[in-house]
Amino acid sequence: MSGAPSLPDRAKPIAALTLAALAGWLFSLLNSPLPWLIGPMLTVAAAQMLGADLHVPRGLRFGGQWIVGGAIGLYFTPPVLAMLPSLLPWIILGLAASILLSMLAAKVLAHYAGIDPVTALYASFLGGAAEMANLAERSGALVDRVAAAQSVRIILVVVLIPFAFRWADLHGADSYATASLVFDAQGFALLMGVTCAAGLVCHLLRMPNAWLVGPVFASIALNAAGHASSIMPVALVDVAQVLIGCSLGTKFSREFFHAAPRFMLVSTLCSAAVLLGSSLGAVILGWLAGLPAPTLILGMAPGGIAEMSLTAGLLQLGVPVVVAFQLTRLLVVVSSASLMHRVAMRWLLR
Repeated sequence: MSGAPSLPDRAKPIAALTLAALAGWLFSLLNSPLPWLIGPMLTVAAAQMLGADLHVPRGLRFGGQWIVGGAIGLYFTPPVLAMLPSLLPWIILGLAASILLSMLAAKVLAHYAGIDPVTALYASFLGGAAEMANLAERSGALVDRVAAAQSVRIILVVVLIPFAFRWADLHGADSYATASLVFDAQGFALLMGVTCAAGLVCHLLRMPNAWLVGPVFASIALNAAGHASSIMPVALVDVAQVLIGCSLGTKFSREFFHAAPRFMLVSTLCSAAVLLGSSLGAVILGWLAGLPAPTLILGMAPGGIAEMSLTAGLLQLGVPVVVAFQLTRLLVVVSSASLMHRVAMRWLLR
């Protein structure tokens, strides 16, 4: 592909989205789990590794997050909101386990990958990939290494967990139904308007994952106030998955693994170990709390909120519980990453 003529910049998003949509359709025909997310992500990533040099505007990824966030919030009915405080002790334990795993991964990465401890730390933190890259830059870490490690971890988790759950036939009879099972034009317009405004406000306030977190909270507020009267159309959620999957795929390039093969190998192994460790921790936590282990595996998985919530929705495995675990971790890790950096450095330098 390196000898092929390069596409004009304006054509690259169109080419990426066309390829992503076709991949989603093909994966859906193959009955893949999360076909409209995994298909575009893997196919666009493969094209990038072959030298395609595709990209999509950030606004499209934000749009996908906005739609998914609005859909996620519809699971938070008043009975669910009343139940969530009882999960707080288990959420805190899960958060502590996740932070411990990320610290251990940073120690291994710094020792075996030949990089400085600061880069290893931000590459291992289980926060949003973009947020960790921004914080890494402020701390003098190698931003490209941090972004690469974070991207590989997310894609590893997004691919492995849905296929593993499908293989093991893990699914539930979810009691956390959405607020409404019908489409209503006025209710849909209200949902989209309120969630868009919330995403914009959170974006202006520089909140982590603003276009996902803002719509989630806005959709929850509509539910709590009794104004949620429409589902998010399935076709629209599929489009959102294509946008998110395509955006994840474009983060790769032909030079991705060539630039630092040792770092990428160790980082990938660390990500797999963290995934295994978090899964084992989730099983133990589920036994202690009397909660379904598959739900907690998704809640503690080192992936993204959107991807893990979509998996939970597909398999009927407690979307609100997964979101509560994932969202708490995101907000705590991003807001305290600099503090954890200072605390952890003495241990990492030993």
